[in-house]
Amino acid sequence: MRQFIFSTLSVALLAGQSVWADDNIDALAGDETVLKQFVPQGFNLDGHYCDSDFNTDGKKDCWIMIKDTKPSGWEEDEKNPEQMVDRNRRGLIILLKTNTGYQKILENRALFASDNEYGGVYYAPELSIENKKSKLIFRYSHGRYGYWYYTFDYRTVNGKKDFYLIGYDSSYNRGPYVESTVSINFLTHKIRYQKNQETDWNSDTPRFKTIWRDFAKQPLIKLSDIDDIENIDLQNADKALIGID
Repeated sequence: MRQFIFSTLSVALLAGQSVWADDNIDALAGDETVLKQFVPQGFNLDGHYCDSDFNTDGKKDCWIMIKDTKPSGWEEDEKNPEQMVDRNRRGLIILLKTNTGYQKILENRALFASDNEYGGVYYAPELSIENKKSKLIFRYSHGRYGYWYYTFDYRTVNGKKDFYLIGYDSSYNRGPYVESTVSINFLTHKIRYQKNQETDWNSDTPRFKTIWRDFAKQPLIKLSDIDDIENIDLQNADKALIGID
């Protein structure tokens, strides 16, 4: 099981195509002219969404996807060495809406891989950024192989306000057949592992056997501290899954 989690996280770095909503544009909630003021020099505005409410104050907050523009980020295309592709990494900026404009509360310049990563024989996973009930979610979808996502919550921990990793979820699939799922809760320090007992590989209706495990408590991870989401530390949760099959 440990191998699955780490292989999943490694594949996440290969996220090729990215999708996000950027059509919510009004005067001060999605105006690219305003948002570009927060983009650091040497980066481009690569996407945005301004209908979140991370601090639950009723105002529309924004996240901005930025992309580095270093010339050294261009590399030969594995499929066509005669062509160069942009492998510059992407980052994230989060803005809270105030009565006078926006306040930048987070900037992470290299959180995600390029949107031009090589997917091998299958297409690279697709990254989407979502928000649900004020939570910030990074979701990777990989077609017939399943999906995984990270859930962050804006909160204060030990006097420090940040977006903290509170959940990791994954589904390992083979086409319509779901082999197993993992759900890690970093607040309760519990893991739910589900193994499909259905013997018909063509069935899209799983019969799960559910196993719960506990793992040792460790400090929550801050989004601002993550240099590369591929290397995110699962806080001993992976050890609790060893031999779970």
